[in-house]
Amino acid sequence: MNYFINGQYENNLDFNQAFDLVKQSINNTIKGAILDHNVVINALSNLGDRLYNEEELLLEQLIKYGMDKKNAIETKKGAKGVLSKDALVTKFRRELSSPCGDINRIDALESAYEGYQPLGVLCHVTSGNAPLLPFFSAVEGLLTGNINVIKPASGYESIVEELCYQVCKIEPKLIPYLFVLPLSSKKEDDMRRFLALGDCIAVWGSNNATEGVRKLMTPGTKLVEWGNRISFVYITKEGVSQDSLKDITTDVCINNQLACSAPQIVYYETDSKEDLLDFSSKLYDAMIKYSHDFPLPIIQSDSQAELTSVTLLEKMKEIEGDSKVFIGPDFRIFTRFDTQFEASPLYRTIIVKAIKREGIVQTLRPYRASLQTCSLICDLKQIVEISALLFASGVNRVVDSGQMATGYPGEAHDGVSSLMQYVKKVQIRNRAFPHGMMSLAELKPQGEPPFKSGTKILPKQDFAAIDDVDEKGCIVLKSGGSSGHSVYARHKYIDADNTYKTAGQAIFAAGLEPEKDIIMNLFYSGELYGSFISIYEAIKYLGVTQLPMGSCSDYNKVMEEIITNKINVLCGISSYLVRFLTEKEEELKAYGKIEKIFYSGEHFDDKQADAFKKKLGIKIIKSLTYGCNEMGTIGYACSECEGSVHHLNTATKYMEILKLDKDEPVEGEEVGRIVISSNDEDLQIYRYEIGDLGRWIKEPCKCGRLTPRFELLGR
Repeated sequence: MNYFINGQYENNLDFNQAFDLVKQSINNTIKGAILDHNVVINALSNLGDRLYNEEELLLEQLIKYGMDKKNAIETKKGAKGVLSKDALVTKFRRELSSPCGDINRIDALESAYEGYQPLGVLCHVTSGNAPLLPFFSAVEGLLTGNINVIKPASGYESIVEELCYQVCKIEPKLIPYLFVLPLSSKKEDDMRRFLALGDCIAVWGSNNATEGVRKLMTPGTKLVEWGNRISFVYITKEGVSQDSLKDITTDVCINNQLACSAPQIVYYETDSKEDLLDFSSKLYDAMIKYSHDFPLPIIQSDSQAELTSVTLLEKMKEIEGDSKVFIGPDFRIFTRFDTQFEASPLYRTIIVKAIKREGIVQTLRPYRASLQTCSLICDLKQIVEISALLFASGVNRVVDSGQMATGYPGEAHDGVSSLMQYVKKVQIRNRAFPHGMMSLAELKPQGEPPFKSGTKILPKQDFAAIDDVDEKGCIVLKSGGSSGHSVYARHKYIDADNTYKTAGQAIFAAGLEPEKDIIMNLFYSGELYGSFISIYEAIKYLGVTQLPMGSCSDYNKVMEEIITNKINVLCGISSYLVRFLTEKEEELKAYGKIEKIFYSGEHFDDKQADAFKKKLGIKIIKSLTYGCNEMGTIGYACSECEGSVHHLNTATKYMEILKLDKDEPVEGEEVGRIVISSNDEDLQIYRYEIGDLGRWIKEPCKCGRLTPRFELLGR
C-alpha cells in the first residue's frame, strides 16, 4: 500500500507503521505556529499554474483512473479555476473575516478579544465521484491552518498523493500538514484509529458512508457532512425556448449527472398531460441535437446493468400508462405522470414530471435534507415568487439555465460556508493587557522574513515598475515625493480596509478614547493624497465621533466648528497644526477644551510640542501613525512612545534597518535605512526602501508590548 507521509511516498510500510508516523508528526506540528494562509495560497496557485501548463503532470494518474487523454487534460486545466490566486484569495476573504490566529479586540469600547483558530486535525473521508475531490477537500483544510489526513476512495490514491507531493515540493512548509492514508472502510479497527486522529471529520458521499463514519468516530468529534444531494430543473411555459432546452442538455451532459449540482429531474409547470408530453418531446429533440457535444465516457458494467434494468421496468410502466419513455443514442427521458420527487439512475437519465407552483413546497419539503440546486427557467416576473417557494422547500441554490455546474469563489456549499466548518472562534480577556491594545499581535515580537533569501532591495524609484496600471477594483494614491520620487500606489479595497483598520488601532494605542473624545480631521484631501481618507476610515473603525473638516485655510471657520461641536481632539499634518495653533492661540486658550493633538506626515518639534502643552493645556501631542501611501500603516506610538518613536505593526509589516553604505543589518542602535516588507495578501511588496532613516530601540517598552520599537531620524 502506498502512503504519503512527511512529504514523500512510503510503500514499504504496513498501516500500523504508517499510522504511527502520522501521529508522531501531528504531535510535533500541532503545538507550533499556525500555518500562514498566504504561504498556502501562493503554493496552491503555483500548483494550479503547473497543472495548466505542464501537460504530463498528473496525466498518467488521471488516465489510470479511467479518463481519456483529452478529458484528463481538461480536468487538469479546470483545476486552475479553483487554485488560482484570485480564486483562493476571494474565497478566503468571503468566507472568513480574518485569518486564523488573528485575535483582535471586538471594538474600542469592549476590552474582549476574539478570533478564529484551526480545529487542529481534519480527517477527510472522500467519495469516488470526482478525481480531484480529495485534494480540493484538503485545500480547505490548508486554508484554515489545519493538519489534513486524507482517506481517498479506492482508485483515487495516486491522484491525491501526487498532488500532495507536488505542492509540498513547491512549498516544504506544507509537508507536516498533508498526509494520505489509504485504507479499507471495512477494516473497522483501522478506521476507528484513523478517525480518532481528527478534531473534525469531513465525510463526502452517501448516507451509508456518513453513518458508517458516525458509528466509528470518537464521541464529541465534529462531523461535517458533504453528503449526496439531488438537483433539478424547474421550468415554466414562459421559460421554454431552444436556448433553454440546449442549456438543460448542457447541465445534464457536462458531467453525466455525477455531480450533486447536476439535474436528475425536470419539473415542467403544468397540470396538462398533453403539455407535459409536448415538452418532453422538445427536450428529446434538444438532447438528440446537442448531447453529442459531450462524449459519453465508458460506463462501468454494474452501472450499465442498472440502466438496462431500470429502462426495461420503465417500458413496462409505459405499457400500463404511467409513463412515456424517450430513448436516445446516449440518453433516456422518462416522463412520469406523478409529482413524486425521486432520484435518477444518472448517466443522462432524465425524469420529467409536471407540477404547479402551488404544490412545490408540499412536494419538495419532505426531501429538504437532500436538495441542493435548482435551475429555475421562467419569466423575470416569476423569479422572486418561485425562488422563495424553492428556498422554503429546502433548496440552497437557485441558478439560471446552463449554470448548474458553475460556481464562484466563496460560494456556499450545501448552504454553509466551507471554511467556517473548519475553524473555531476563541475569546480571551486579561486585565494585564496594555492600555489601548487592539490585537494580540502587539504582544508578539517580529517573526521570520516573508521574503526568500537573496531578495533584492526595491528602491523607491523602481516601485512603479511593479505597479499594475490595469489593476481593477482599487484605490489609486500618489506619494508626496518628499524623497525626490513621486510614485503611484494602487491598493485593492480589501487591502485599503486593512490599512484603515491598522491605522485605527494606531490611533487607539496613541490615546484616542471613543467613549469621550470628539475629533476633528484636519488632514489634507485631494490630489491623490491618502491621509484624509485613511484617517477618516480609521476613526470610523474606532466608532469615534469625528468632523471631517480637511485642511481648511479659513482658520476662523475651523475655530467656529471646534467651539460649536465641542471638539477636544485635533489631528492633521504637523505643519498645518502648528500654523493653526499659533494663529488661534488666544481663542484656543479661551476655549480651553483641546486635550489631544495627533499628527502624521511630518515630525512635530519637541520644543514646540512642549510650548503648546503649557500655553493651551494640551495633555497629549503624539504621532498618530507612521506609514506611507505605498505600504500603508507601518508603525504606531503607544502611550509610552515620545517624539518619533514607534512600535512596528508586525501584523502586516516586516522591517529591516540596513547600514547606510551597504545592504547589511545595522548593529545595535546604529542609524540606518528603513526597509519594509508587506504581508498583505495582494500587496506583497518585499524589501522596499521607503527613503526614511531610523534606529532600533533595544530597551523594552514600558507599555508591555513586545513588538519592536524604532525611532525615525529623517530622510
